[in-house]
Amino acid sequence: WSFNPSQQVRLIGYDPANAPVLLALNAGGIYMGTAVGSWIGAVVISVLDIHALGLTAGLVLVCALGLLIAAERDAR
Repeated sequence: WSFNPSQQVRLIGYDPANAPVLLALNAGGIYMGTAVGSWIGAVVISVLDIHALGLTAGLVLVCALGLLIAAERDAR
């Protein structure tokens, strides 16, 4: 709950004229992430077991960090 306001301020700082569009896209991304995460969790529970959720979450985290590192390298 405390991440969203700071993220929104950062987005508005990039392009204040397009703030409504940026904030709508940000909210859509948050909702999409919630839906995809729920879907992944449901698949893991149905295919494996509830005890595999922790390992799956760790693997998703490693993938996200890899994408972040790759994006930072491309930005430079």
